[in-house]
Amino acid sequence: MFTWATVNPVFSVSPKIDKGGQASPPVVVSPYHWVVMQHVTIEKLAAMKKTLFTICAWGWGILSTLTGVTLWSGLLFIQRNRMHREELEVQARQDWLTGLANLPNIFAKLEKACESSKISNIPFYILYIDLDDFKFVNDRYGHESGNIVLRHVASVLRKKVRFTDTVARIGGDEYVILLENMRTSDKAKEIAADILTAFDESPVVLECGSSVYVKASIGIAGWSRDVTGPDDLMKRADVAMYDAKKERKKHNIMQAETSDITV
Repeated sequence: MFTWATVNPVFSVSPKIDKGGQASPPVVVSPYHWVVMQHVTIEKLAAMKKTLFTICAWGWGILSTLTGVTLWSGLLFIQRNRMHREELEVQARQDWLTGLANLPNIFAKLEKACESSKISNIPFYILYIDLDDFKFVNDRYGHESGNIVLRHVASVLRKKVRFTDTVARIGGDEYVILLENMRTSDKAKEIAADILTAFDESPVVLECGSSVYVKASIGIAGWSRDVTGPDDLMKRADVAMYDAKKERKKHNIMQAETSDITV
């Protein structure tokens, strides 16, 4: 490979100054052009090619690394945000102690169940469960022992209902179970009796080594055409639960009065 460049040499010529004369500026002349040529050998071209290839390879590697790190950081940031958002959504729907549905969650499900039953005319039932003498456990053994009892109750309730049913802790020692698509109250009463039997059969072992038996009162309320909404249904189940607590009937179960349901 040959390279060349054109050079225009410039010469300045100063005119002769006579004695006593005035100096004139120099005159710039360019009598000819030069062409400077250079021969680049094959060896030098190969060395230049190798250097250029090395620079490009390093540049590509650095650019790929930076791009990969940027993409990975962006994906990791997006994933963390998604996980954090999902965690917040779960916390908004679940009880912090037991992992059951919380009060807003069960109310939302009750609203949907009421709307569905208005269309299909298929009733559903709720069980309102309140633990008896739970304050005694907290006062005697401490709040941590009380939390153990509450988690034990949650475990029993999960095992005694269907997969499609919803178990919620609505506060303190109160629980609500939503039994959807249940045509008669017989099955709801059977589930309530099974829950209380399980409490009698499986005592809770506390950290101190003591064992306590869970006692509870259960109120049952079913959807009917005269139910105005979730609040009304919850109040009926709550009243039935307190009636059961006062009457102290067998297994402490009481059903709220409802109008006849035609299926």
